[in-house]
Amino acid sequence: MILCVLNSQNYETVLGTPASPTGYPLVFVAQKPDCSSFLVLVESLHVALTETLAVPDGYDFTYCQAWGLAVNDTVVARVVSDVQNKKRKNVDAHCSGVLEAGFNYAGNIYQNSVDAQNNIGIRAIYAGWSIQDPTTFPWVEPYSLGWWDVSNVWHAMTAAEFMLFAKAVSDYVSACAACCRNHKNAITQENCITYDYTTGWPVNPQ
Repeated sequence: MILCVLNSQNYETVLGTPASPTGYPLVFVAQKPDCSSFLVLVESLHVALTETLAVPDGYDFTYCQAWGLAVNDTVVARVVSDVQNKKRKNVDAHCSGVLEAGFNYAGNIYQNSVDAQNNIGIRAIYAGWSIQDPTTFPWVEPYSLGWWDVSNVWHAMTAAEFMLFAKAVSDYVSACAACCRNHKNAITQENCITYDYTTGWPVNPQ
């Protein structure tokens, strides 16, 4: 990222007004006590910003109050890493949201949270046992005859059908996990402000 000085007279040129913001992506790092100038991090240089190769004197650190007021090149590097790490955490949260939105299987939406995945996996193990030895591991109540969808509607499945259902869930979860990892790997210190991690996710099977 590029460290720049944003003078107060150029504030609206870069960021606009509350009623009409420009949406220009930047991270505030520090400011002068009189708010006449700000240090910001950007990915691309705006004409109204002045690049600086080192932290100038006279600025108080504002990015995170818990880090204190001192700002120097080491602190700026820490900010860049923090922005990158926060973006990666956002990817994790987005992945969780994609999974918790549910899994569409045979036209029905099933829960796909971590707990649901674990429960389906455990039941799939039993289904495998039942296929191999139905006498010892019968596929009857109270063990299982199917699964509930998000509307709490029960859908009957044989042990073999449940295995296919569990495999479809596992394949979808694995594809989402791979997409999550790819996005996190693609987030660098050069693009971590604007990187779009909302694209390229697996299509929920219909």
